[in-house]
Amino acid sequence: MSRGTQVKFEDVAQACAELFRAGESVSFAKVYQRIGSRGGQQVVTDMIRRWRQDIAQRLLAEREHSQLPPALVQASDGLIASLWQQALAQAQQGYLQQAEVLAQREIEWQQKLDAAQGHVDQVDRENLEVKALLARVQGELQAREAAHQELVQQHQALQAQLAQVERERGLAREQVGQLEAALEGERQRHVEAVEALKAQHASELRQVRVQADSDRKHLMVQTDELRQAHRAQAAQLREQLAGERVAVETSRQQLNAAREAGARWQGRAEVAQQELVELKAQAAKAQEDASRWQGRADALQEALAAARQQVDALSERLGAKKEASQPGLQDDKN
Repeated sequence: MSRGTQVKFEDVAQACAELFRAGESVSFAKVYQRIGSRGGQQVVTDMIRRWRQDIAQRLLAEREHSQLPPALVQASDGLIASLWQQALAQAQQGYLQQAEVLAQREIEWQQKLDAAQGHVDQVDRENLEVKALLARVQGELQAREAAHQELVQQHQALQAQLAQVERERGLAREQVGQLEAALEGERQRHVEAVEALKAQHASELRQVRVQADSDRKHLMVQTDELRQAHRAQAAQLREQLAGERVAVETSRQQLNAAREAGARWQGRAEVAQQELVELKAQAAKAQEDASRWQGRADALQEALAAARQQVDALSERLGAKKEASQPGLQDDKN
């Protein structure tokens, strides 16, 4: 709101009237002082001019309707005109003085205003700098807060991971304990199995050795029996063959005798021939039996060799099993 709306014409007119009655000049400075320095310079000046116009109109109206003599009215007109000119001159002088004072004040106030505006500009610049600094500090604070939150989250995540690792470590320890117990049980079972396998292998080896010894003895007995039987039969066959040879010789002699005897011995020769054929058949059969017994002896020899090979193979297998079981036993001992 401007200062012109803060003053009324009645206040200005009353101040002018008081000054006029006191015989003082009605100037802007005095009127402005009496109204409390309210309103603008142009507004108050216009109101003072309006008051003077009103006074002049009232004086003219009283002059036109005055009961005074014309000479006195004329004299009063000259006096009023003189007073009016003086008042105008004083008012003009006061106005110029006041205008000069106000102009000076306006210059001073403008300088103060410029200084204040410069100070305001400086304050604004400082304010902008402070705002920029504040924004930068707030940005750094927010960044640090974000970094702090991130560190807190990372710390929480690491705490969670540490807890998870501790739980997994506990589970791993339990599993290790279980595995160690299972391993110990498995090791014990392995030792028992190895011992049982050793005992079984030893028993099997003993059985194999006993069986091999029995088979070898049996084969030796059978071979000896076959040899003796073969020898006996061969001897028998040789005796039979010798007998046959004797018989053949006898038959040959008889044949010669029969030939010499002629037809008389023809029947006996045929009989002898038949007997010779039979003796030859018996000799061939005896030879076949001898060959068969020799084949059986050879088969027994081959069976004996195969049995020995089986015994050697079983011995090798037993030795391999012993060697295979030795590392396990060494591990168990370790």
